[in-house]
Formats: sequence, C-alpha cells, structure tokens
Amino acid sequence: MEGFDAFVDEQIVPLFSHMQTTRDAGKAQLKKGGWIGLLVGLGVGLSIFVFFQSWPWALAALVLAPLIGMAPGFLLASSAEGTFMDENVALVSKFLGLEYQEKDFDPPHFDLLTRARLVPEHDRSKFTELVQGERHGVPFALYEASLKQRIESGSGKNKTVTWVPVFFGQFLHIPYHRSFSSHTLVARDAGFLNKFSGPGMGLKRVGLVDPEFEDMFEVYSTDQVEGRYLVDPLFMERLLKLEAYQKDRELQAAFFEQSVMIAVTGGDGFYPTMSDGQNAKDVALETANVFLSIFDLIDGVLGKSKKV
Repeated sequence: MEGFDAFVDEQIVPLFSHMQTTRDAGKAQLKKGGWIGLLVGLGVGLSIFVFFQSWPWALAALVLAPLIGMAPGFLLASSAEGTFMDENVALVSKFLGLEYQEKDFDPPHFDLLTRARLVPEHDRSKFTELVQGERHGVPFALYEASLKQRIESGSGKNKTVTWVPVFFGQFLHIPYHRSFSSHTLVARDAGFLNKFSGPGMGLKRVGLVDPEFEDMFEVYSTDQVEGRYLVDPLFMERLLKLEAYQKDRELQAAFFEQSVMIAVTGGDGFYPTMSDGQNAKDVALETANVFLSIFDLIDGVLGKSKKV
C-alpha cells in the first residue's frame, strides 16, 4: 500500500509509544498494588483469625486484598491498550478512504439483515464500530453488533430475568450489482441435521459442486437456478478465504432484495488484538489486512477475479 509506512510512522507510532508508556505504568502499579494488598491482606486476615477465630473470612481477606490492590493498575493497562486499538482502527480506516464511527449510530440495513434471516431473535441490542466506504464505486457498511435475548424463569417474587447473548460479531452489507428476485441463504452446514433444520420460508436446498464449500455451508434458495448463479465459484472462493482469515469465527451470508449480506460471529474479535512482541506497524498492518480481506470479498461479489 503506497504511503502506508509513512502513515504508520506519522500517526500510529506516536500513539503506540504513548500506549506502551501508559501500559507499563499500569503494570508497575498493578505489581505494587498487589504487594501492598498482600501485606494488608495478611494483617487483616491475621486480625480476623486472632479476634474472631474465623479462618474462612481470614482467607477471604488474604485473597481479596491483593486483587483490590491490583485492580487500578490492571484497569490502567487494559484501558491504554483498548484506547490505542480503537484509535488504530479509526486511523487505518481513514487511511484506506473509509469513514469510521465508534458508537451512537443507527445500524445500516439492520431490518434487511433481519428479514434475510441473518439476525437471531433478540430483545436487546448494541451497535459499535461502524465502517462505511466504497469499493469500485459500490458502497458498503460494516459494523459490530451485540444482541441479547431476555429469558424469564419462575413467577411472582421468584421471577428472575437473564440476558443471554445470542450474537456478537459483525454485519456487512453490500448492494448487489445485478438484478435478482430470489432469497438465497448461505447457512452453516449442520451435517445430518440439515434434513430436519431447513430455514423454511420457501427456501430449499441448492446442490453445489464445490466439496470444500459444502463441508462448511449449506445453500438454500427460493430459486434453484438463481441460487447457483449468485453463489458462483468466485463468491465461494472469497467467502472461504474470508472465513480462513477470520480463524475461529463463523460466517453466514444472504442474497436478498438486491443486497449481499454477511454475518461474522464467534471466536476472537474481528479486528486484531495486542500480543507480545508486536510493534506499531505490525498492529496497523494486521488491521489494514482485515479491511483488505473485506475488499477481496467485495471484489468476488462484483465478479472481480483479481484485487484492484
């Protein structure tokens, strides 16, 4: 990428250096707080045991005091990393000509994603990290969603409410460049259960000729011919490539109302996380590669055989 090294030196490296300084201060504070907490815990625990003869409470004081002492340092270090990663994503997005909004936005095309059967039933939602831009003149939107379902148990005074996570991941929306009229769903392969767990709504299984793709996915469509036309070899290749790049995460896709939509969930986060030994360029490059993998998929949707 032309100008990427200069961009990293000018914008990412200073942020990375500041993050390292703050993180190191947090780690030092964590260590110091842990030792102080241990000494306090020993004193309090010994006093409890001597005066109240309660070894469980004495042990609790011995364990809790160091944890409380370490908490401020831990929060400082983790906050420094989190802030840097957020700023890193925003800056890399801008470098690639994309718009980034961390929060406080209406999720684009969420109703369409829901009707396309990519959104599970839920009662509470939170949306963050909206990225919007264009690829070959075609607009796209990518954002993170955290969805939870309300589960009630018991009744009356014994009634309890639990919020159960049903989705945590990303949604991607791309307008499709050719006209189609079917609803085509690329779902996860459920093996033997495929015979009993079809999506309904007139969607019927579409047989494909790519064994690698069919090991991971099952394709359903309201139009068998159009379903094969939409999920063509290039699209299958790019979807498999994106899944491999996302490692332990799982993808599903849908062609619906002149749109292509992707849902990515599970495993580690969509964007890279900090690891030991990384420098500023490593982190920025990994982040850029996430967007390049999205570009690669969009190229497949647009019928581009090579990256541009």
